[in-house]
Amino acid sequence: MSVAVQTACGVAAGVASILAGAAVAQTAPGHFSAYGRTMSRLEASQGLGRCVARREPKVASAFVVAAGGSDADKAAGTKLISQLENCMKAVGGSATLRASDLKGVMAEALLKEQAGSLDKVRMSTPVPAQRLVGLDKDAKQRLFDCAVRAQPSDAAKMLDQKPESPEEAAQFRAIMPALQACMPAEGGLTFKPFEIRLLVAVATYRVANQLVGA
Repeated sequence: MSVAVQTACGVAAGVASILAGAAVAQTAPGHFSAYGRTMSRLEASQGLGRCVARREPKVASAFVVAAGGSDADKAAGTKLISQLENCMKAVGGSATLRASDLKGVMAEALLKEQAGSLDKVRMSTPVPAQRLVGLDKDAKQRLFDCAVRAQPSDAAKMLDQKPESPEEAAQFRAIMPALQACMPAEGGLTFKPFEIRLLVAVATYRVANQLVGA
């Protein structure tokens, strides 16, 4: 039994492009040997991420709120690994996961576990969008953090919708103006459809977490 977490995030410079479709799981395949079949990396992240969020919400929360690549992120990741391994023991086998996928899955699970969190985000005061400066490994999440702070109500409404539904796609389109306003001038960011809901979930949880601490 083993769990490997990939921390690198792909950032592509080029024409500014944001996919407006609904979130669809399209990830590189991983392997969950105990099931005797190939599972997508996202499927593995969903099972293990929700398990950690349910069993150890403080560990999951610390990992979600930490900026990618920061010292806090590394410290939270170290604690997360042991919890992921504990969740893997129930099924055996191994899984290769991506940190950004796990953050998104755990963020949405935590929002659903914490009663009223989405309502608080929905009613929170928007923060004017500011164009990002610089492209780094955490640029995708920083872009969505900016957009969700600018349109928190629309982000919360998107997470209320069923994944891959027309309603989810419509709510994502509502966030587009903020995403465009936050897009860095020096280059565009491209996204796979499945990433969008995960990025929105992390950004929304971060807003909710700040509201609790305010």
